[in-house]
Amino acid sequence: MVCKPLTKQGQGWFLSMMTPKKLHILLIEDNPGDAMLIEVMLAESSLPFSLDHATFLYEGIERLGQEDFDVVLLDIGLPDSSGLDSIVELINKSPVTPVVMLTGLDDEEAAISALRMGAQDYLVKGRINSGALLRSIRYAVERKRVEEHLWSSRQFIQSVTESTPNIIYVFDLISNHVVYVNHTVRDMLGYDIDDIEELSPHIYERLLHPDEILRLPELLERYETAGDGVIVETELRVKHANGQWRWLNTRDVVFTRTAEGRPRQILGTAQDITERKYMEDAVRHFAYHDSLTNLPNRRLLTDRIRLALTQASREGHKAAVLCMDLDNFKEINDGFGHEAGDGVLREVARRLKACLRESDTVARTGGDEFVVVLHKTVQEEAPAIIAEKIISSLHEPFIINSHSLSCTTSIGISLYPVDGADSETLLRKHTP
Repeated sequence: MVCKPLTKQGQGWFLSMMTPKKLHILLIEDNPGDAMLIEVMLAESSLPFSLDHATFLYEGIERLGQEDFDVVLLDIGLPDSSGLDSIVELINKSPVTPVVMLTGLDDEEAAISALRMGAQDYLVKGRINSGALLRSIRYAVERKRVEEHLWSSRQFIQSVTESTPNIIYVFDLISNHVVYVNHTVRDMLGYDIDDIEELSPHIYERLLHPDEILRLPELLERYETAGDGVIVETELRVKHANGQWRWLNTRDVVFTRTAEGRPRQILGTAQDITERKYMEDAVRHFAYHDSLTNLPNRRLLTDRIRLALTQASREGHKAAVLCMDLDNFKEINDGFGHEAGDGVLREVARRLKACLRESDTVARTGGDEFVVVLHKTVQEEAPAIIAEKIISSLHEPFIINSHSLSCTTSIGISLYPVDGADSETLLRKHTP
């Protein structure tokens, strides 16, 4: 990411943070002459200040425990501590207080190391003047304020991302690597963050359903053509750690691009919609199936007949439609009740399916009405043979609630193309 320099407006905002409030400064310096020189330079500056002086590190740490200071001026070589040990102890005692190191001419390398450990700045003794001291103190204080503000912002953003019920992620499209994912992935998919790391770079093959992998080129193309800020939304199946498939709704934006402008990283969210998809599938199923027998209803039957006729026409063979009525079903319903009648209908459905091939269709179209579609009928006598098989199957008694019930059937047979060329004609031609 390219960071732009501050505009004049931005510089004004930054400098406005440097308020001329009185700064409470802690000087930890064992050399009386150097300590006096620092105090004189502070007095020469326009900086409102109050100064506390400690000769030893332990004294300075005690002061930090008793009072709040805006900045610490720390000599890198003290009688009771030296070098990097001093900065470590100070930061451990008060991590929010900025520290400016005071070094000798031969201690610059150690001071630079102290910067890496958390010091805000360093000044070389013998090269300090009031202007340099003032500038170093002010910028150390403001840099620390900015760091604390950024840290608070990061903590806020992290708390938001970790508390959301959705997965939030950054994914690198080039390396197939998950750059970031929040802990919601554990609740939703059963994976720890370390598990997700181990899945890369084969995350597609290990997480996505085979059908989604087939659609993957289309999804990647959508990222290629999506403009900045355009949301790419999709629904896909992802493998849970327990092996089950979960449906996720993902909403992604291209986050970073390569030098050539191609998508590199996407920032996205994923919501678990498994229950919704199951509900949609159930609604779709019952729109095309009989709720009692789970057989296709008239709506799906019409589509199946059209499919059978199309196949027969294309491949040069026949299709057959068998229309059935249960002869004495009303007597069963009236004599033994609807519960017994429903039991008979379910058993009829089971026996009909047992008489047919997997490629054939049996549907319930009314109270005691069933229709059988025989796909790819090669021999003309085949429908009659199936009809006899069905009649024989239904001849066996139905044992419902300890009652032995008898139910026969009448069957009408229509052949395509002899008896009709469309579903309506075939259903009407030989209805019993």
